[in-house]
Amino acid sequence: MLNKKNRLSPTEFRGQKAHSFFISKFKVLFVKKNEGVNRFAVIIPATVVKKAVDRHYWRRRIAETARLWKNKGLDAIIFVKNAPQKKEKDELLSALSKEINKI
Repeated sequence: MLNKKNRLSPTEFRGQKAHSFFISKFKVLFVKKNEGVNRFAVIIPATVVKKAVDRHYWRRRIAETARLWKNKGLDAIIFVKNAPQKKEKDELLSALSKEINKI
């Protein structure tokens, strides 16, 4: 779980001009801020991943990957578009980490 200072409510993100990119099954919307603290939200709709257990599994994995990123003052929403498979977990999370480090 992310610390409270690193959590981003999707309502706080509304109305901001955001950049976005896609990584296979994820869409990432982000805004760079002047603050030195990264804030993240992970959205996994029930229409994409049916079981709550699997949605929480992926939310925890993505949040843990996000927690390890360097503080760049980034507000990001990670939106899962297609159901990821557990066997491709390492590949997806490493690709996500590489793209965020490029920002």
